Amino acid sequence: MEFDYTRNQGEKRTYHVNLTLMKRTETGEFTYSALIHCGGDYRGPAKIWPLMSTTSEAAELEAISLVKRDIEDLVGIDE
Repeated sequence: MEFDYTRNQGEKRTYHVNLTLMKRTETGEFTYSALIHCGGDYRGPAKIWPLMSTTSEAAELEAISLVKRDIEDLVGIDE
């Protein structure tokens, strides 16, 4: 899935996010990976992170929330 997010602080740039959700077949655990770009430049991590959610809908919402928080706080994101 892809979405755009604009920071509410700092330079208030808009970041383009390519979010990938995965479910591990052996454990049922959801994980996500996010590629973050701004102005065509790569700005953020593509690491795989675990989620607490147990349904795909909840996992998607949780991942989006975590990515937005990371962008706001510039966690692993180059402004």
